[in-house]
Amino acid sequence: MYVATSGTLKRLLRSSHPHLILTHSPCSHKNRSRLDAATYYRTLQPHPWFVVVPLDPSHDGKPVGCVVGYVHANGVGWIALLLVKAAYRGRGMGGALGEVVQTYLRQRGVQRIGLDALEHMTEKYGRRGFVETNSVTYVVRQGVKDVPAVFAEEDQVAKGLSVVGLDEVPRERLVESDRECSGLLRTTLWSPEGLFDREDVFGLALVGEQGGVGESLRGWVVVRQCHDGYRIGPLYAESKVEASTLVKETLKAIDKKDREGSVCAELFVGNRDALPVFEELEFNAVANYRRMWKQGDEPEEQRAGGKGRRCMFAGFDAAHG
Repeated sequence: MYVATSGTLKRLLRSSHPHLILTHSPCSHKNRSRLDAATYYRTLQPHPWFVVVPLDPSHDGKPVGCVVGYVHANGVGWIALLLVKAAYRGRGMGGALGEVVQTYLRQRGVQRIGLDALEHMTEKYGRRGFVETNSVTYVVRQGVKDVPAVFAEEDQVAKGLSVVGLDEVPRERLVESDRECSGLLRTTLWSPEGLFDREDVFGLALVGEQGGVGESLRGWVVVRQCHDGYRIGPLYAESKVEASTLVKETLKAIDKKDREGSVCAELFVGNRDALPVFEELEFNAVANYRRMWKQGDEPEEQRAGGKGRRCMFAGFDAAHG
């Protein structure tokens, strides 16, 4: 049992707990769906969630903060969803959650540990040995009902390429492509039970004419609903032009499905083309995270010269890296 200044830490008791915390996230721009809470709970298993519950006997016993330390299939650790409800901050609960999750990962021999920190938290994480290596920009576009996605003739898919549903791409190819760009091996996430069984999720792939769909893959994108509209991510592409094509095709697909709500994404700014691609399509930067790694030990794929710096335009979200 780990005790904070005025709370006690426990392992997660029920799958409903993540949503209880997410609905009181300290950032209004998180824009999470209730379905995301279920996805997190399934895909971040078997690693435990830790929740903090106030010791005050008058409290209803519900958790007011949470964190999970996840270990990807290739041994890379990630600290996700370290959240404390606003009314309970400043009581040492966040620090206690941070300590217990790092202890959990160290006990399992995890050396490379990353997280996405809010800008005002970077100094605090820095004191715990985390070094800022990059940044993530959260962007939002008004829904296509308010700002129609109108494209010129030259914005059509380039000759020799075609757009297909993501379900046509072998799952193992998606897992491989994701690892090549992010340095994270996420076999659980890219599966029917992890994400693709959700009715709100769809995806597109950009493929060439030579070889099969997997061999000629030039880029792909996943889209899911959030509390207000849709979230794009990840978005991987071999070039800026191909990334732009996928965003345009995504906006067209959203227009056909449901014209209500905004469209958001978390962009990997280590790729200098990421923000321009979205800004050209009327997305606006709203907030920034700081990508931090313990002792600055980021995956090779995210370093200068790594494929992520060229091909990773948007990530899944801060909960998965």
